[in-house]
Amino acid sequence: MNWYFHPDARVEFTDAAAWYEDRRPGLGDEFIREIDDTIRRILNDPARWRKVQGEARWCRLQRFPYAVIYRCRAEVEVLAVMHLRRRPGYWLQRLEG
Repeated sequence: MNWYFHPDARVEFTDAAAWYEDRRPGLGDEFIREIDDTIRRILNDPARWRKVQGEARWCRLQRFPYAVIYRCRAEVEVLAVMHLRRRPGYWLQRLEG
């Protein structure tokens, strides 16, 4: 199955990786690897993860305080790379697209 980032989710992903890299060299790469691992888990069984709004589901990262919010149509669309302690629901308007 293929997947892609919503444009805003791509920005969230790159901004978070850069933030972690600024804190400690190499930590940004660890964040990127964990996002990759999480997306792989999603692709292995997209229906496994809990629905949070309509057709949107979320899968928590194991090490970092983030979740990948996604929906599955013909492809998996990553709607948000959401920090778990900030502005819940800010990504809901992305469901309209």
